Amino acid sequence: KFVYKILDRVSKKDYESDISKQIGGTDHWHHLTCFAQLRSEFGYFECGDKIPGFKSLKKNDQEEVKKTIP
Repeated sequence: KFVYKILDRVSKKDYESDISKQIGGTDHWHHLTCFAQLRSEFGYFECGDKIPGFKSLKKNDQEEVKKTIP
């Protein structure tokens, strides 16, 4: 599960590690540009505007996300 919280960070939810299984998942935070570079490793192949929470961002932040994760 991918959750976009603020402009410069994206969270990938981990449910596989031992601690994640115990507490129902943990967030692994990444800067927007780092997430964009690693997204294939995370299995995220959608556009940035498909990340949950995208529509709650300000217009200029939405443009930044779309530019960084086309």
